[in-house]
Amino acid sequence: MDLINLKQGSKNYLLAIAKLVMVAIKVTSKHMSHINEKLLELINKNEIKIKTITKDNKPEFNGLIKVTKDLNIKVYRYNLYASCEKETNEKF
Repeated sequence: MDLINLKQGSKNYLLAIAKLVMVAIKVTSKHMSHINEKLLELINKNEIKIKTITKDNKPEFNGLIKVTKDLNIKVYRYNLYASCEKETNEKF
């Protein structure tokens, strides 16, 4: 799941969910409650069956627990890292 800024300096974003086919919906705010509302709309409108969501550390996704609890969806978070933090990925 990702939030994509449609135009630099604007308040128009795209909330995207990718599986085998990507579905997206336009959002006008990065506020957590707005993201939750649009996520539910996207899931319901497209009848998407979601088992897990992997999110990054962006603050707009911090409120996902409200949506995911109701829909019984597990949320995973990934951490970006510098090459020095995980040297095994850098060795060939």
